[in-house]
Amino acid sequence: MAVKKNVNPLDLVKDIVKIASETKAIDMNVINVQGVSSLADYIVIASARSQRQVQGIAHNITEKLAKEGYKSFSMEGFFVGEWILIDYNDVIVHIFLDDARMHYDIDSLFKNYNQIKVDEKTGDLILW
Repeated sequence: MAVKKNVNPLDLVKDIVKIASETKAIDMNVINVQGVSSLADYIVIASARSQRQVQGIAHNITEKLAKEGYKSFSMEGFFVGEWILIDYNDVIVHIFLDDARMHYDIDSLFKNYNQIKVDEKTGDLILW
């Protein structure tokens, strides 16, 4: 779990998506893998149009969440800026450069899982 105690993973997802939205992330998708994966409860996938923007989104997520007491367990790919993975244990965040997301097609790996839509204008999750 993130450093903060008694964290509801869905609340962490909401914070991540809100921060990513503020930093102009696009094509956000949240996948609920609770009970299906032992790696995490949720996976957040987002895209950006430039490497700097990919890095900016990752930086803002980690910085703002650190101020709230969350610490990521690891972050990979920051210096290249094409695909950044941030691991918050219960929540894994993937931020892609548009072309890299299309190339790796990670979304198709999770197409049969419960998808949670994101209102990209507000950064709110659309829960049914």
